[in-house]
Amino acid sequence: MEARLKNRLDIIRTQLSTSGSAVINRWPGSLSDHHSVFRFLHNPRVNIKRMIDDVRQQTFKPTKDEVHTLVVQDTCELNYNHINGLLQVNDPHIGLLSDNKSTGFYIHPGLMIDAKNSIPLGLSSIQLWNRPFGSPNAIERDYKKLSIEQKTSNRWLKCAEQSRRMVGDQRLLTLVGDRENDIYEFLASVPNESTHVLIRSSWNRKLANGKQLDQELASVEWQGDFHISLSGNDYRSKRRAHLAVKWTRVAINKPYRRRRVLSTYPDQVPLQVIKVSELADSVPAGEAPINWRLLTTHPVNTLEQALQIIEWYKWRWFIEDFFRVLKTKGLEVESSQLSSGFALKKLVVLCMEEAFRILLMRQDRLGKANYELSSCFDQQQQHFLKLVDQQQRQQGNIYTNPFDPSSLAWATWIIAIMGGWKPANPSQKPAGVISMSRGLKLFRQQFNGWQIAQQYLIQTSKDPPKKVVSRD
Repeated sequence: MEARLKNRLDIIRTQLSTSGSAVINRWPGSLSDHHSVFRFLHNPRVNIKRMIDDVRQQTFKPTKDEVHTLVVQDTCELNYNHINGLLQVNDPHIGLLSDNKSTGFYIHPGLMIDAKNSIPLGLSSIQLWNRPFGSPNAIERDYKKLSIEQKTSNRWLKCAEQSRRMVGDQRLLTLVGDRENDIYEFLASVPNESTHVLIRSSWNRKLANGKQLDQELASVEWQGDFHISLSGNDYRSKRRAHLAVKWTRVAINKPYRRRRVLSTYPDQVPLQVIKVSELADSVPAGEAPINWRLLTTHPVNTLEQALQIIEWYKWRWFIEDFFRVLKTKGLEVESSQLSSGFALKKLVVLCMEEAFRILLMRQDRLGKANYELSSCFDQQQQHFLKLVDQQQRQQGNIYTNPFDPSSLAWATWIIAIMGGWKPANPSQKPAGVISMSRGLKLFRQQFNGWQIAQQYLIQTSKDPPKKVVSRD
């Protein structure tokens, strides 16, 4: 990227961080400043692949003792139906979404997480694509007979490949996915000596012993039970779930109906399967119990190993929080109003960097990773944080900030309070990602105002005093 464009990109990053919004008209600056952002994002010389590589490098924050990396990957659709009037007809970077009515595009990031302490380490992969208008549907394409390279499902394998290059050969890597990731080509080709998989099973697959997966699990005895805290959503109540667990080794067969297109893949894939079922004593009336079938290449011989793998799978929700920060609960990328899908995609890539920073702060709120304050805040911001901390102390909070002022955790405490979090009992209810997003947005707005006030005071101190003319 040219030096001039690189400088403009750095300015845009600052403007995005200051506003905390993907809506450019809300950014600080004049109308001319906003127009320069529009021109940059629409400029064909601004290469989106280079922007993606730059964001991946900017977010990569490996810790010194990190030896095992989880990569949680998932797909999210971004809906831009509300700006169809701004976009050109048949924009090549916009297409139909899953409902075959709305328009927008898809994103598929890979979020790296330290397997030891759940701290985000960076974005190992960023993929964006859309279904072009007028393209044939799955039935017209005879989708089941296509190779994985001809399908959008190949995104799961691409993420694994890009993540391995990003992490390096020295670290252990585990790819974590939901039921959509239950793809035979993925299970058969991704695992090796340094790469494992952990996905939630979607299919009651045929096994090498002639049984089906559920039939095999039904013959296995339960090995133990445990409790997890579930946050409430539209589909389930907030509760402390009581779960039973069992596991066994299986070998899944190559799908018979797709044997021709899968001719180059092995006939069986050996895996461990973990069954997790919620016991009746914790299921609210009218709700379905939790039932997970987890497939993994990690060894499972003890209850402790099984619970560790279940814990890693629970961290898959971090990428859902990442999407929440990107969308309506945070940066509002779907409210952007640009006139081309290409420009929208570039803006979303930049917003991913900001969303990762918010997620990182949320996860290091207890100081587990010992990140320094300078990892997210410059010198001036650090000085302003001290002023805000003094103000919060004067307001008489029950709990004072317990962290070292040189740590990122110290800043997250301050930012979370600004976002509405009340530290009545921080060990039991730490700040959430939305409180962090709101607080960071408010902090940057106040910091911007403080900078303007500082500049004004400096300027007025340099101006010569005005002579007072007496009228006597």
